[in-house]
This record gives sequence, structure tokens and C-alpha cells, in this order.
Amino acid sequence: MNLNFYHINDDKYLEACSADDYLSACYQPGHYWLDIGEAEVEQLFQLLYPLKLHPLVLEDCLNLTRSSLITRYERTLYLEFPVSLTEQSMRIPYLSIIGVPNMLITVRRGPVPSLTDLAADLTSGELKLYAPTTSSLLYTFLDHMVDQNILLTLQARNKIDGLMEAFDDDHDAVEINHILEMKRHMSQLAIIAEDQLYCVTTLIRIESRAFTISNQREYFRDLVNNAEYGLRFIQRQERRLRELQDHYQLTLHDRTEARLRFLTIISAIFLPLTLISSIYGMNFMHMPELNWLYGYPFTITLMVSVAFGMIWLFYQRGWFE
Repeated sequence: MNLNFYHINDDKYLEACSADDYLSACYQPGHYWLDIGEAEVEQLFQLLYPLKLHPLVLEDCLNLTRSSLITRYERTLYLEFPVSLTEQSMRIPYLSIIGVPNMLITVRRGPVPSLTDLAADLTSGELKLYAPTTSSLLYTFLDHMVDQNILLTLQARNKIDGLMEAFDDDHDAVEINHILEMKRHMSQLAIIAEDQLYCVTTLIRIESRAFTISNQREYFRDLVNNAEYGLRFIQRQERRLRELQDHYQLTLHDRTEARLRFLTIISAIFLPLTLISSIYGMNFMHMPELNWLYGYPFTITLMVSVAFGMIWLFYQRGWFE
């Protein structure tokens, strides 16, 4: 289990504190952040139970499956906020966030590199909070995660541009698996963006002891606008992928149709040849052509003439185009 405890100082930065002091901090003035990572259910219970959280919040946090994205009570706020995908992600990861009057608690269900980098920036002084409060810290977390999802969408857009350019240059350069893989990726990004938008839209209407926006309402409104833009951006890329898939299917249909047309032409050419060979393959006693000296070369010449005549006729009518 990884346990990190920080104090938000008056200069709007984070100061690392001893993790053993997190319980006493609940009864002291100031604002704090408790970050919990890789904790077993029993360990998590031992850490959170002394904080006297709402029983339903404690139950949701200990449950490995999500029951709701956001739960709010007078003294406790609970968020399940989706974080950025990684190459190792088999499913969409969520970060559990618990808000109490003077402390923000984050529970990592898996590796969240972006949160680690953000904590390092806030501790070193490279990044500064808007106010020395837990609501400002929460805003910074959520804004960073929304931006990360938009960044992933930008990277996906570049890949879609590459697929479309490759398809325009050579239809054989793109396979349907490439398109379907990108569609699955964009679908995951869309789910993340939808959940993020729901959470930040709900947060802006909350006022309680556990969480208050106070004079940071404009920041949270900008966060809602940013989340809405991210969702629209993803939806535009999904439309582009659908158009690319439609073009791919149309190209595949045209190829199949061209092959069927070619096979139909071959069948039409061989139909009269098959008829002629079938007639002279019959074993009747009285067939004058069988005793004709030039019967065989005449028949072969007739069959070749018919075949080339039909090929010329089909070519003139543009059937080979």
C-alpha cells in the first residue's frame, strides 16, 4: 500500500506530511490531501473507518464495482471519476475521490501516472492552486484529467488522419481491423468524456460542508465547458471513423461487384461454347457432321469466333470497365 499525505499551505502549494498524522488533521484547521494507492479492501477499511464517513460512502468506496458516479451528503462527497486510458488498461479506470470538510481523499484503483505527476508539480512549486482549499485542489485534479482525455483524443485524431490519407492513396493499405480498433478506442474515450461531464456538471450545483465552490464557480464553469468541448471533439472523430468505414465497405462492395461481373462475363462466353460441345458430344447414329472431313476444324473455328465475338461485343459496351 502506498500512502501519501499533503498539506495545502497559504502559498497554494502542497507540503508533504507524515501519513501517520492524517487522523489528527481532521480536527485541525487547514486543508489536506490523503492519497491512497494499491490498498487491499481490509487496509482501506482500516484507513477510512476512523474518518467517520457516511456508511453508504464507505460501502461504495470498499466495493470494487461502481454503484454511482457521484454521491453527496452534508459532510461527505463521493466521486468515481474516470481517468485517462493507458496501453495496459483492459477497462476504463476510475479514481475514487472522497471529500470531507477539510480533507480530500483519493483512492487509486490502479496506476494513475497523471495524478502522480500532478502531485509532484504541486509539491515542487511548478504548479500553483487557485486557492488554498480542497475544492481548488479537486478542480485542479478534474481539470487535469479532462485535459488528458482531450489530449488522447488529439492523438487519436492524428491516427484517424493517417488512416484516411493511407486509404486515399491505396485502398489496400487499410484493413477493417484498423478501423474497428480505432472505433473501440474512441468509444472508450467517449464513455470517459460522458462520465466526466456528468460529474463536473453535478459538482457545480453542490453546496455542503464537504464541498463548496464559493468564489471558484467560474473555474468550475470553465471546467464544464472544457468537458463539453472534449465530448463534442470525440463525437466528431467518431463520425469521421464511421465515414471511413462506410467508404471502406463501399470499396469492398465495388470490388466484389467487379469480380462477380467478370465471372458473369466468363460464364456468358462459355455458355454457347458449352452448348456446341454438348451437341456434338451426343452419341446418335445419324449425325452428318461426324463424317465430314472438315467438321472438327470448322467446329473449333466456330467456337473461337463466337468467343472472340462476344468478348469484342462486351468490350464495346464497356462491360470490362
